[in-house]
Amino acid sequence: MKKNKAFLFLLFILFLAVCPACAGLMQNTESEPKNLSGMSVFLEGQEISALYDDGKYLWVGGKSGIVLLDRSTGELHKKLDAEIEMVYASGIEKSADGLIWAGHSGGVTAFSPEGAELFSISEPQIPGGRVNALLADGKGLWIGAMEGAAYLEKNGESWQVKEILTSENGLSDDCVNVLFKNEDEIWFGTYLAAGKGGCSIRDRDGNWKHLSVDEGLPHRYVNAILPVLKQEILIAAGHLNHGGMARAYRQEDGGWQITKTWNREDKIPGDKVRWLFLDSAGRLWITTESNGILLCQSVDSLQSPIENALVLTTQSGLSDNEVKVIAECDDCIWLGSRMGLTRVEKSEIDQWFQIYLQGGNNNG
Repeated sequence: MKKNKAFLFLLFILFLAVCPACAGLMQNTESEPKNLSGMSVFLEGQEISALYDDGKYLWVGGKSGIVLLDRSTGELHKKLDAEIEMVYASGIEKSADGLIWAGHSGGVTAFSPEGAELFSISEPQIPGGRVNALLADGKGLWIGAMEGAAYLEKNGESWQVKEILTSENGLSDDCVNVLFKNEDEIWFGTYLAAGKGGCSIRDRDGNWKHLSVDEGLPHRYVNAILPVLKQEILIAAGHLNHGGMARAYRQEDGGWQITKTWNREDKIPGDKVRWLFLDSAGRLWITTESNGILLCQSVDSLQSPIENALVLTTQSGLSDNEVKVIAECDDCIWLGSRMGLTRVEKSEIDQWFQIYLQGGNNNG
């Protein structure tokens, strides 16, 4: 009898512990629009980590390699012959000479605009490990890899490595996950950081500044950087079930200060913020590791808590709740995820807000 009472008491304790989580899950589910019009899924089940719109074709990179799709219809144009797996890598960029570059686990590969493989550059010429990010700055190409960053420049008909950066000469940590150019600065967002992590910022004179947890970032792992105003930048940070989003403001002396952070308490549906995107209509897309997207009507939605926003998940029509990368074309927005590519018709998005926000079924 005592054993039965002890067992029932244990069940009661577990019920009390689980109920709040279930209630929260139900509440989040109720705030999600279901079966939205204007969403369709392509490359279903395929992992996608990189998107690039060249004006004619959408370059899609992932675990299965690189394919070129018609940017408007999503129809397959060609699969590139190169045996390149871009799982977790997130860089496809066009350099000033018209080459298309793809970062992958073996380095970087340059293609012609038609998709012909031209040449590759790998370790030891550039830092080792998977290439996580690429940034064309109008003159050369920055490469962010697991073991540092490198800068390539064209010399005659060939490309050469001009500079290599690691934690020994400026970076807060070796693993560079994000690259961003802001006027005369280059930002390096680090990941899997053993030390300070966060953002390492270098100006044109070679001076370094750093932003991390000590300066107010919600996590030392950086996943995305997005400028929203001339003097304001959003930073997505986190790992697994920790993290959030921060706003950095440029002060008069040129330094940066974290002025605001957001997390689950502010209505972001997940802890780790995965990607940030501002579309041509001024809507802000905040993606999370496994809890879908928070779609804000504008940057002005960033209050505490966030206002005028919808939570988009697989129930809404996404191919997967982990959206890694976003690209915008004339008529649609493409969302690359862990399990496929979602096409969103831009003409339908305003209607989503009208129906769900005016009807009271919103995330604000």
